Amino acid sequence: MERPLLNDGNQYPTDIILASVLGNSMEVYQAFVSNLSKYQIDLEWHYYNDSKSWLGKAVSKKRTVFWLSIWQGFFKVSFHFAGKTHLDIMNLPIAVDIKREIENAPIKGKLVSVAIKVSDKAHLDDIYTLMSYRQSCK
Repeated sequence: MERPLLNDGNQYPTDIILASVLGNSMEVYQAFVSNLSKYQIDLEWHYYNDSKSWLGKAVSKKRTVFWLSIWQGFFKVSFHFAGKTHLDIMNLPIAVDIKREIENAPIKGKLVSVAIKVSDKAHLDDIYTLMSYRQSCK
């Protein structure tokens, strides 16, 4: 099973380290992270022993909005929604391929998860839409 990069718990993910892994996607990452303040979201980096990697936890008013992981040449933004929100998500103005992924995602417990690979700006608007929706969920 593949796992995200940034596996050294002693090496905090600085911009230099992120740029070395993300490559051309670093500009997209920086644009994405700089827009988080517009949504009142803070990105907190933590090393997690269960995944043996650094993950970004995006928090708004003490609520986790999404998780961010770093991969070679791209980053993933992962959302976890309550299963009962499935129909609401399908009505959001997001790309059909993301809707298809959500529709086909297995429900684990009571959660539906979707991870969006980001290497260019094409899906950023969809991610912002999902972020806003996630923030509105109770």
